[in-house]
Amino acid sequence: MVDTAKMPECGPETLPLVAIVTPVYNGVAYLEETMEAVQAQDYPRLVHIVLDNASTDGTPEIIERYRNRRVPVHTRRNARLLPLLQNWNAAVALVPVEARYFRTLAADDTIAQSFISRTVEVAEHHPSVGVVGSLFNRNRGETVDLGWPAGQHVLPGRTALEMHFRRAIWLPSSHVLFRAGVIDRQRPFFPDKIIAFDLAATMDVLTRYDLGLVHEDLAMTRLHKETVSSVALDRERRHLYEQLHFISQYAPYALGAQASEEMRLLYRRHYLRQLLKWRLGANHEIYETHMRGLDGLGLRPEATQFADALWDWALVRLGRRAVWQGYPF
Repeated sequence: MVDTAKMPECGPETLPLVAIVTPVYNGVAYLEETMEAVQAQDYPRLVHIVLDNASTDGTPEIIERYRNRRVPVHTRRNARLLPLLQNWNAAVALVPVEARYFRTLAADDTIAQSFISRTVEVAEHHPSVGVVGSLFNRNRGETVDLGWPAGQHVLPGRTALEMHFRRAIWLPSSHVLFRAGVIDRQRPFFPDKIIAFDLAATMDVLTRYDLGLVHEDLAMTRLHKETVSSVALDRERRHLYEQLHFISQYAPYALGAQASEEMRLLYRRHYLRQLLKWRLGANHEIYETHMRGLDGLGLRPEATQFADALWDWALVRLGRRAVWQGYPF
């Protein structure tokens, strides 16, 4: 159980309210396990918000079975099918105004019994923290190594972003607790036109708050062929152009103007050469997908930038310039 003695207020009825938000579409395969994980939480003051995106399978029947359980379930159903990102933003908009914290929980993921209690504990002890992450595993395999510095439970937001861009750590994204104050009720929580919108939300919060870390494996990400990452990232490799967006958007804050521009140029040149390989090779469809994505983010490359990328490759071969190495290639 949560150690309420460590909290500023010790009675369960005065503990901060936490909302767990689950957007779901046709979730019959995994939703019940996800909802059971919420019901099993040892934190005593929770609400589970489930937004059914006009499912056509047995999802509504599963949700109905969780009425009148220990953790209250508040459910809504969309009258029509919404795009994934729009549905997730609609779900976050349902977080009660009295909640102090919230987390999104995908309908095919699960969390350990102490996820909420452990992350709330860090946030309550560190008011500067806006987002708290835990370690996690994939499909109940080994814990994913995120490179977090041992023994540190708080990183300044700027430091966390810098370490991420330097590839020293991985930022938490899918298994995080947010302080509810980060929600701007006048605009969507997750940014438009980004597939890795959960990572984008974490980065945005870290420009204003610090990062909390729980060095325990408290969550499971389920990988299967229908996940967003399988379709949009693994097959279409959209994370390549989103990385250019993240560097352009957040690296100046984390690294400063000069270092961020050097990183942006290094990455853009390497990425544009990959685009040319797709354009001239057998992956023309992926090339077009990326050009549309870059268009949407205001990053469509000009002919001179492609020429610069090719000239850069000549200098790389002569040993006069460095080349991008590591993630996301």
